[in-house]
Amino acid sequence: MIIPILTRRSYDFSATSGTGFDIVLVRYLDVIAYRSATLLTRVHAMNAATSRLSVSVYRTSPSPDAPQEDFVGATPLTTRQIQSETANSLVQQTLATPFGSHVRILLVPDPPASPATFTATLSMAMVLREQP
Repeated sequence: MIIPILTRRSYDFSATSGTGFDIVLVRYLDVIAYRSATLLTRVHAMNAATSRLSVSVYRTSPSPDAPQEDFVGATPLTTRQIQSETANSLVQQTLATPFGSHVRILLVPDPPASPATFTATLSMAMVLREQP
């Protein structure tokens, strides 16, 4: 099964500098029925000479008793840095197993110390294989 995660979207982090921050792309993706998962990131364009992006996937488990709380694993199932990728690159990340019932997908820009051109156009999909 292929699940669209992010339709083609352009980001401009040029005005940011210093400390990075997290962009939650998917808060809870139900993966309980699957035995393997691969995140595909399509890099349509990127201009980041001294900067990079990280894409991380974490275990998470929503609770009906505390829906406003986020229960997220401390260690990512996968993290991949994207830096100076050429246009039309495909970045593949296989999730470590077991990955639990749900996953969270984050995009984390790591801007330079002073403002500089930092743009990226990305899209993503998750490839899931069912339990036997």
